[in-house]
Amino acid sequence: MKLFPFSSTTDQKAFAQTFSQGPSLRRSPYDVGTLPPELLRQFLHTAPADASEFWIVEEESGKLLGTVGASLMPTYPGQGAIGFFEVSEDKAPQASAKLLEAAALWLKSKGCHTAIGPMNLSSWFPYRFRTNFEDSQYFSWEPNNPPHYPTLWKDSGFLSLQGYHSTGVGNLSALVTATEESFSTAKANGYGFRSFDPERVLEREVPILYRLSMGGFSKNFLFEPISEALFTQLYVPIAKKMDFSYAFFVTDSTDKEVGFFFCFVDQSYLVLKSTTVDPSHRGKRLSNAMTYLAGKRALEHGVNQFIPALVKSGAQSESYGKKGELQWTHHYELYRKNL
Repeated sequence: MKLFPFSSTTDQKAFAQTFSQGPSLRRSPYDVGTLPPELLRQFLHTAPADASEFWIVEEESGKLLGTVGASLMPTYPGQGAIGFFEVSEDKAPQASAKLLEAAALWLKSKGCHTAIGPMNLSSWFPYRFRTNFEDSQYFSWEPNNPPHYPTLWKDSGFLSLQGYHSTGVGNLSALVTATEESFSTAKANGYGFRSFDPERVLEREVPILYRLSMGGFSKNFLFEPISEALFTQLYVPIAKKMDFSYAFFVTDSTDKEVGFFFCFVDQSYLVLKSTTVDPSHRGKRLSNAMTYLAGKRALEHGVNQFIPALVKSGAQSESYGKKGELQWTHHYELYRKNL
């Protein structure tokens, strides 16, 4: 079993090609929503060389057994992220231990005292492991790692840092009824609402989403600012194929966007994915008002169940899941390790 770091390889193009095959080590259904190879290769070539490192581990024959990456977190000195973790079921414990040790040692050599993961560079990109698999629901927007991944990390000394969950909830009509007053009040107070423009998502909507996200999410757990160019890359894969008719902006009396709720329908569920409101307009139940609009539209199209998605345990948005009939819950964990 051989370990190869990206920084010392003589053929970075070949390394990137091998590294990008990491997700193919998963078997179905745990490969749902994995990053495409071209995006993984892009990460390797665009991530700052002095603030990130990547490894592959192979058998003597050259067969790929696993991948991992490590990166510094400039907003949080002394902390680093470990992500891009994939291992073959064949020799998984040995490959995992080798990869996680290499990533931890690299972070320690850079002055980090804590490793956090799984996290691909930052919380803007895929992070967390799913930890329960009692049902057969798998969604491309959630972690769908093989069940043994969390155990491999725990065996390497990682402990739970933060829990998250998504809940499948029936009776969307109850949520719509509960949020209708918030919508009416917002309208009476001079706020307006508009749908996303599906024809100009990248050129018109993404710059607005970027502005609102940088301000609205700045106090979120492990938030790190990113460039608008990198932020835009988050929407490139979905801009031309996603139905944005369930996503809304809220505008003030001057028609300036002051908040958004990114919602969409997936597998007959309305997914309540991401929402934020400019801090100066908070406390006016504007997220609830946008929930009403998304829910009303979903009901008109025959959808009567919803998912408050990837909610941080203890967050205010947990309340959405209490306004309907609970069907299932998917749990996720983010881990840490003292170096």
